[in-house]
Amino acid sequence: MSDTAVQHRSPDQHSERAHAPGRAPGRFTHTAVMASRALRISSRNIDALITSLALPI
Repeated sequence: MSDTAVQHRSPDQHSERAHAPGRAPGRFTHTAVMASRALRISSRNIDALITSLALPI
């Protein structure tokens, strides 16, 4: 029975480890990636705006 108990405890401990520390860096990385994409998109939009304003001149 001790082998069965150990087998049941291992996945639980592993899943707890996977949930708590594993999720925080993932969310941070996702946020950083999304922020960099937003900055790139906004800088492209600003470049396009400046170009479109400069063309008629």
